[in-house]
Amino acid sequence: MGHAAIGTARGAGAGLGLLILLVIGGAFYFLPSIIASVRKVPNLGSVIVINIFLGWTFIGWIVALAMAMRSPLTPVQVHMYGGGVPMTPGVQQYPMAPPPAQPFASPPSPPTIAAGWYPDPNGQARLRYYDGNAWTVHTHD
Repeated sequence: MGHAAIGTARGAGAGLGLLILLVIGGAFYFLPSIIASVRKVPNLGSVIVINIFLGWTFIGWIVALAMAMRSPLTPVQVHMYGGGVPMTPGVQQYPMAPPPAQPFASPPSPPTIAAGWYPDPNGQARLRYYDGNAWTVHTHD
């Protein structure tokens, strides 16, 4: 083989090595986007944009990777209730009529004390007569 053939073989080997290096480097550069696509994260577009435009900075690449690796959202079922009747989201439902108003009850009357002789609340005598409404002046010792 001549020198020209050897130089061509070295050039082809270098070109192939450079191509492999570019493929591996590109895969590493777009690793956050690849992970986000495989994991089907809801913010895939944001991950790709950050990865493309800020991935060349180490911090941008880490942010894109963190967004791609975030925990998946778990679906939450929400039950809505209106006045004791389950409501279906998106369906117009009319509220139930309020319960009938209770009439205002009169306050309880104070307990009635029968008229009679009771211990004197003033302590002036042993017994004082209560007439059913008020204490009287009549006492008994």
